[in-house]
Amino acid sequence: MNRRQRSSFHLTAHTRQQLCETGQPIHSLKADRLTRANSRGEIVLLREDGLIKSSIKNYAKPGDSLAMTINQSTNRLVKVLARSYLTDPQDAVTIQAEFAELPDGTNHVATAEIDSVNRHLTVKLTNWSYQ
Repeated sequence: MNRRQRSSFHLTAHTRQQLCETGQPIHSLKADRLTRANSRGEIVLLREDGLIKSSIKNYAKPGDSLAMTINQSTNRLVKVLARSYLTDPQDAVTIQAEFAELPDGTNHVATAEIDSVNRHLTVKLTNWSYQ
């Protein structure tokens, strides 16, 4: 497969805006949202096989979730999985990112996927190399 191969599709400006708005609260954790989720008892932490797995319910919108996996020995993100929706809970969107470490130690997004079943849209991104 050619690594520069592209698919052509058209998203309306409204759909692009909704996808960006859905991803924005997930992009960076907000202390006030974490505090509210914690006070509601909606944060779960598990330690398993050298990983810390956290799950937060109702993080940005009612009914959504944010899960993160962190390598316990390096304190680096391994995976992020967000399940939310655009305007209606029936219009579900899943955003998933997996991280990898470069030879210099930099942690980066190795793969990312956005999936919107109702809109028949899946976007998969792979970072091949940084030179």
